[in-house]
Amino acid sequence: MIDVGDRQSPLVDWIADRSTAKISDIVLTHNHADHIGAIGSLIDLCRDRIGRVWFLQDRPLVGAERKKVDALLRPVFEAEQRGWLQSAYLTKPNQIWSDQSGFPSLEVLFPTAAQNLLGSQDPNLSSAVLSLRVNTHQSIIWPGDNSLQNVEAHQPAGEICMLVGPHHGMPEEVKKKNRSTSNWRHLLKSINPTKSFISVGTDNSYNHPNPRYVGGMQKLGCEIVCSGLTRWCNRRLQESHFQGRHVLNGAALLGLRRKPVGLACRGAVRLTIENGILREDSYVSVHRERVAQLTHPFCLPRSAWKRRK
Repeated sequence: MIDVGDRQSPLVDWIADRSTAKISDIVLTHNHADHIGAIGSLIDLCRDRIGRVWFLQDRPLVGAERKKVDALLRPVFEAEQRGWLQSAYLTKPNQIWSDQSGFPSLEVLFPTAAQNLLGSQDPNLSSAVLSLRVNTHQSIIWPGDNSLQNVEAHQPAGEICMLVGPHHGMPEEVKKKNRSTSNWRHLLKSINPTKSFISVGTDNSYNHPNPRYVGGMQKLGCEIVCSGLTRWCNRRLQESHFQGRHVLNGAALLGLRRKPVGLACRGAVRLTIENGILREDSYVSVHRERVAQLTHPFCLPRSAWKRRK
């Protein structure tokens, strides 16, 4: 598992439905509640069925910040004390998991131990950058909430067949305050992802995803999918007749539970790797057809937008 979501994460129900499932590794890219809030619940459910929990020290552990991290990660400490699991620092070089053949494999690209301890103390910019090597020339990149600069600096050779985020579709370089000095378009061109999956909440207050970032990926020919429907695509989401109207409830279609709040655009996406080939689930075309019916679907070029009131 790479990140476990907040306290309402569907992962908790998913594990509850699989009472004998074992988890080899849980990887926490950084210590923000929306990425690790469910770790305590997962440990309660699984107890000695978790192999190892990987995490970083991503901020000064003093005062109020210390209390926040203590509350979130204390279940890991207590479980390790009881012998239920092991813990490890999420630093480079580490291969977290690999198939017997060597591919696929999950590796840490950033940070090194020195970068973790002496580098940026911003939890977002300290996020681990992970690579799932599909085969010798394709990778999926999980950068947590890190920057495009760190992704570009540490990406493996070959094609990035999917970039997750980063930072829910608003990397640090794209924020308005950095607009005058940002070289994010150059960085994105260098990364050159084929696809992007953006994990985003319907009612988030941070204006995720950023339309300029989405537009920049479109110009590169990158195919974009968001997990949730946001006001950028439908400004009338708060109206009662829109409540519960998912574009495509991918979680339910794939036999998973989902959060009781928010509207799914694609929801969950299932990718499988077979004989070194990455395959998407059967709902890709259905989702594209439904997205095309939205008024302002930011994952599509403006030329595809429907002119409706």
